[in-house]
Amino acid sequence: MNVLLLLLFLFMAATAAVLLVGVTGFALGGRFNERWGNKLMQARVVLRNLLTVAAYTVKPHGGRRTPNRDARLLALRDAMLGRGGKMGPDVRKVCQSNR
Repeated sequence: MNVLLLLLFLFMAATAAVLLVGVTGFALGGRFNERWGNKLMQARVVLRNLLTVAAYTVKPHGGRRTPNRDARLLALRDAMLGRGGKMGPDVRKVCQSNR
């Protein structure tokens, strides 16, 4: 099985699980919801974005968009690590190889 397809299913399951726990906690209210409600919904948004990237990556493009996909994945990695601003050397290398 393709690793990216496995990640796609993993992100789908994790998103559904976090959503279910968050909605259940919200419905029951109480201390759990006060403590974890916001963090669970933030985690759901991050997982949903990772799911979108994984789904776009798995989608066949006939090999034409692989460099763009790689650059997007590297940029997403940099954003998650808090490295905003200028493009990193590895992303620049992928982007400039298209020209």
